Amino acid sequence: MGNIARRRKVLKKSFPCPKWEAPGTTRPNQLDLVIPRVRSIWGLSPRSPRAHKLAPIPRGSWLNLKQLIEAHLKACELTYTSQRIIMNNKTYTYFAVDISSQSLETLTIERSEELDYNSKAIKQIIKEAQSDPDMVVVLEATGGYERKLLDALHEANVLCARINPGRVRAFARSEGIKAKTDRIDARMILRFAQEKKLQPIPAPSHEQKQLAALLDRRSQLSGMLAEEKNRLQNSPKWILADIRASIRSLKVKLQRMDERIQKLIQDSPSLREGAQIIQSIKGVGPVTTASILAYLPEITRINRNQLAALVGVAPFNRDSGNKSGK
Repeated sequence: MGNIARRRKVLKKSFPCPKWEAPGTTRPNQLDLVIPRVRSIWGLSPRSPRAHKLAPIPRGSWLNLKQLIEAHLKACELTYTSQRIIMNNKTYTYFAVDISSQSLETLTIERSEELDYNSKAIKQIIKEAQSDPDMVVVLEATGGYERKLLDALHEANVLCARINPGRVRAFARSEGIKAKTDRIDARMILRFAQEKKLQPIPAPSHEQKQLAALLDRRSQLSGMLAEEKNRLQNSPKWILADIRASIRSLKVKLQRMDERIQKLIQDSPSLREGAQIIQSIKGVGPVTTASILAYLPEITRINRNQLAALVGVAPFNRDSGNKSGK
């Protein structure tokens, strides 16, 4: 057996690919820890107990050693990912709900029904969803109208998934569906969930929901403040005093809202720990930190490439023929 083959065999034996057990399991990303140990095992250290078994690697071959380690860890990553996909490839049944301000259009593979959007309808949906432990209630993000139903589903421990309505509409267009009604929307939500094999989303904590509500209000106050500042530039002089008073009031409210947000984060051990980690990155301030904690709970469950795609900053290619863009 050649020298490289022997080293590869030792590497695989010393650092086997880990098995994935549950969401949140730490993945193999340990190059800085692996290299010193491999240096010792492969005779790069005179104190190595195995130095007599393997010939020392020449100084110029260190880059090849590092590349070999990286390749092995990449193989571990691929193995980990495939195991995770296989274990997550569970079959669900779906319960589609199209939400408007006054009504709910529900659809399963067995029946459809239109309900008034009230507590009675929410209890009915929960009861039907609980009849099947593998049923996922799928609904669109509709500017906040979905929150009452989503909170009730989470409190009842019902599996649910919230999806981007833009994706559902693009899916409908790909199917040649041009019309748009509540019944058609429910049918498209159900077909989209079945085609994409949607996975249920974890329920946010009470602190996360409270933080998201405070940030929503902060965004509203910030928008009103910007509007008043714009009015100050082109309004008649006899109403300028009133606009200035409104600006002062909004600034005070905005400051108090920031204080409430920071107090909530400091009072919650999980949010405080997350904030410390996020703010250790240069250039990340308190508002960005709070937004990530409230609106991006997936940050601890998916890798960086998936995260960049989720928040819309991944530079996807837009190539066609000789044209190349992002």
